[in-house]
Amino acid sequence: MSLDRLRIAIGPLTGSIFAGYVNKNGTRWTQKRDMTHEMLGAVVEHALHRGAESGRIEVSKDGKPFATLLVQRVAPDTDMERAGQLTLTE
Repeated sequence: MSLDRLRIAIGPLTGSIFAGYVNKNGTRWTQKRDMTHEMLGAVVEHALHRGAESGRIEVSKDGKPFATLLVQRVAPDTDMERAGQLTLTE
């Protein structure tokens, strides 16, 4: 498969993040996989790397400011049910 046909998109019903390949017209998936956990993990690592001091990065969409992403590390013994809230502000 050509990487030109590789896409990342959000499922309209579930909100899951999918990665996969689309047909020549770009209108249908030919293969896809739920990559939600992997993608969120990568975004967290990216935010902590780029915003090393604050864990805060500005996100653009179509070349315009879209959101602010703030990621905070949690202590190893933190209850993960309540930890690491991802906050997007517009």
